[in-house]
Amino acid sequence: MGDSGTDTLAFAKNADLSAVSIQNVEVIDMKASAASDVTISALTAGLTTVSGTSGASDAITFAGTSSSDAIDLSGITFNNVKGTITAATGADTIKIASDAYTTIDGGSGSDTLTITSTGSSGLDLTATTITGIETIDMKASAATDLTVNASIVSASGVATVAGTSGASDIITFAGTASADTIDLSSITLTM
Repeated sequence: MGDSGTDTLAFAKNADLSAVSIQNVEVIDMKASAASDVTISALTAGLTTVSGTSGASDAITFAGTSSSDAIDLSGITFNNVKGTITAATGADTIKIASDAYTTIDGGSGSDTLTITSTGSSGLDLTATTITGIETIDMKASAATDLTVNASIVSASGVATVAGTSGASDIITFAGTASADTIDLSSITLTM
């Protein structure tokens, strides 16, 4: 769709463009007051920024296909908008580098969530509902500090957490304020 330079796709109302290939568009602008829920293909190339309205509940959904998708959202900056990833079927790989997601759903198949960067304060995904993810890959960053809800083990079926050999990768499985029983015996940790 876009060409050289910085191309912007602005939404004035809710839209579902999940069946449309959006390529070479760098900015999605959802700041128009009526555009609070937009769905686009998760296979969008070149996207760097998604902007919503300050104080609003703007949301963007990245929808996968029935194939084994390589969904790389790690280079996107989110401003006043939360994202949802729905990967559908297939053995999908989802790459992220921010906590700007309310839901990450790998769908069916053997799916991998790759953390590409966590910044100096780490990446806290405890406010993110994660389902359909069987592997968490922390090898793409030199030192990764990741926090997820302990319920990810039963809700998502996480079986493997892979870190980088020699790096100081840390994954924290956070419980709730209640008396939790956290069983991590089904998870394989690799370095």
